[in-house]
Amino acid sequence: MDYQDDEVRPGIIERFSEGFAKIIRLYMPDAFILAVVLTVVTIILALFLTKSSFVDITKQWYDGIWSIINFAFMMILILITGYTLALSPIVMRFIKYLAGLPKNQGQAIIVAALVGAIGSFVNWGLGLILMGLVSKEIAKRLDVDFPFIIAAAYSGFLVWTCGLSSSIAVILTSRGNSVNFVERFTHQVLPLQSTIFAAWNLIPTVILIICLPILFYFIAPKDKRKWCLVDKETLIRADEEAGAAKIDQVPAAKLDNSWIITIIIVGIGLTYLISIWLKKGFLLDFNTLVFLFLLAGFLLHWRPMNYVNAFYTAARTSGPLALQYPFYGGMMGIMITSGLASVIANFFVHFSSANTLPFWQFIVSLIINLFVPSGGGHWAVQGPITALAAVKLHASQPLSAMAVAWGESTMEMLQPFWMLPVLAIAGREVREVLGYGLAAFILGVVVFGATTLIMAPVLIH
Repeated sequence: MDYQDDEVRPGIIERFSEGFAKIIRLYMPDAFILAVVLTVVTIILALFLTKSSFVDITKQWYDGIWSIINFAFMMILILITGYTLALSPIVMRFIKYLAGLPKNQGQAIIVAALVGAIGSFVNWGLGLILMGLVSKEIAKRLDVDFPFIIAAAYSGFLVWTCGLSSSIAVILTSRGNSVNFVERFTHQVLPLQSTIFAAWNLIPTVILIICLPILFYFIAPKDKRKWCLVDKETLIRADEEAGAAKIDQVPAAKLDNSWIITIIIVGIGLTYLISIWLKKGFLLDFNTLVFLFLLAGFLLHWRPMNYVNAFYTAARTSGPLALQYPFYGGMMGIMITSGLASVIANFFVHFSSANTLPFWQFIVSLIINLFVPSGGGHWAVQGPITALAAVKLHASQPLSAMAVAWGESTMEMLQPFWMLPVLAIAGREVREVLGYGLAAFILGVVVFGATTLIMAPVLIH
């Protein structure tokens, strides 16, 4: 869909947002090409800033590709099983209810942003699935600028590191975890009450959840001729392919669609989960999240072939992830093994103080996340430097660690790594959506930057 010139005079913020989005649409390459470009930049930086030779860097890149395979496959499974669960009749009714609330684009922006933010705070995987599906359901009902609605929904991902599934916060609660660097240097673990449930984390979270819908409401293109509309019938037909399986009367078909199979699968799975939770307490990690999506999907689709058909439909969206994630793994391998990430992080530590360390770790996190857009991998790189510096400077360990987490989610507004599942569900390209992320990025820098420098030190002391 072409973007036409706007004859309605937009405001300054809207013009700035539209201008940046237009530049991205015109000049940003495909998401895969962007991953290749970032790889080349990483190699050049490693050559000039570390002692690694080009041959060493190629090995680091190669090893990194394979080191991310498990994570990449888990991400693909989260996308597919979560999408399949969302295609169940009960969940789709709820999603359609949410999508039916707005009556115009302004209201649609507010609903999309709130769904994205609240879903991401509860669980990042759930948030990503809801963003794509709610945006698509809204586009089926209203004439809206579809890429902008997706961008508004994705802006809610800004708060995922503040929420219940924050990778860094969860790591810091785990005694004996190999990447719990706070425990390594202080012999203490940090309970969630000192990180995600601290007032200095909850206050900026609430501010962002309120401000994001308002921000995107005001920067939205006002002239309908500028909107990128979609063919509603095309979206509807595509989703109808995941319809219920036809039940034949032959014995094999009856077995394929027998609800007894569903009960057996769900029963075995729940038995295992309950036994583990009783022994070790409730834990929602990657594996458990995928497993819950799987079991809930079987249960809500009820008949096995209904689930299988929906799963096949969802699996068609996973191609971009399978292709691009290994290249990001290669970048992570270079950043970590060559010591490039440590060079960047240590540079900022040299002029930090107890009060400014969290802020500078937030800035370092923005830079590192451009090349290592993974919570666990990111903390493995920056965590030991942050925790040790906090010990030496007598800075707050919880605030310093969460500053790293905040920087991660803030840069993800401009880093397409986590946007890929949302775009796969919605069926759009990165260049159509990413430009609008600048507004959320700036808001995140302002809110989290002010929190690290002003609000949190006051609340802590």
